[in-house]
Amino acid sequence: MRLAVSGAFLVLVVGACSAGGDAVDGSTTTVQSTVAVPSPSVSSEPNVVPTSSTTSVTSEPNVVSTSSTTSAPIPDPDPVLIGAGDIATSAPADSKTAALIEAFPEATVFTTGDNAYPDGTAEEFAEYYDPAWGPFKDRTRPSIGNHDAHTKGAGPYFDYFGLNAGTPGEGWYSYDLENWHVIVLNSECGKSGFASCDDQRAWLTSDLSANTGSCMLAYWHKPVFNSGRHESEESFADEWAMLDAAGVDLVMNGHDHNYQRYAPQDSTGTATPSGMREFVVGSGGAKLYDQTTSLPNLEEFYSGHGVLKLDLGEGSYAWTFISTDGSYTDTGTGSCQDG
Repeated sequence: MRLAVSGAFLVLVVGACSAGGDAVDGSTTTVQSTVAVPSPSVSSEPNVVPTSSTTSVTSEPNVVSTSSTTSAPIPDPDPVLIGAGDIATSAPADSKTAALIEAFPEATVFTTGDNAYPDGTAEEFAEYYDPAWGPFKDRTRPSIGNHDAHTKGAGPYFDYFGLNAGTPGEGWYSYDLENWHVIVLNSECGKSGFASCDDQRAWLTSDLSANTGSCMLAYWHKPVFNSGRHESEESFADEWAMLDAAGVDLVMNGHDHNYQRYAPQDSTGTATPSGMREFVVGSGGAKLYDQTTSLPNLEEFYSGHGVLKLDLGEGSYAWTFISTDGSYTDTGTGSCQDG
């Protein structure tokens, strides 16, 4: 029972539990009844404002106790990583994928290469990429594609993205999203204007050794496994083996203009629960490619535009591919190897 001032009366509020003390679902049910009694006098002195507080009356006479309510803190949401590759052209599809990303303003945005077509020039970044995906530039962590590298060393790419793209001439870097370590590689390493692939592998060895025990993912442009128009990038199998041996959980690529999902596998294409799950997300806006073959561990293939959203939990992850026309989604969950 508690006393509260209401207008010119004191309202006596009596709390009563249901029979047995609790509701059927385990929550407490309260029934209130009010009784009007004369209210105490209010001071007539000027500039005196009465204060009110909530008190509860115990069953013992003349004992009044003050109660307070505390609530448990709301946990922070898991970090979200969202994006695609093969993005910006004169077609309207890149604006449609951008609209999907706009719905997640707190997410970090990834790209899996070929950001601006056809040659990755400064004019193409300004005319095609910037109006569509440009509003997310400050929270975008990109990777280099072969079309970005049509200009020597992908100079306009580095000029456009700045520090978010890593060191010019390299194109590999890493960053953390709470409990997740994220690795970005350059599948154009060793080509004109870029440092060698041996330099990239030396850096990768050091980065992986410094981040053991974390949930990890990696992304770059050309996929090691591909069931679409382009051949699988077997030259990157060494990097795959290094990532797999270090316990990396997820890989995202672009290059083929579609969406593909594979079961966890090792660098030889052998399915294994301890392997890495690959997503091809070349669905950012460029002209689409159809499926040409079906590799053994291919689980999903969709020739349509859209983005991949990853919810990165503590020791787990969830994926959702969202198509621009709403006709297709692909969802699922997994656990980290060492998370």
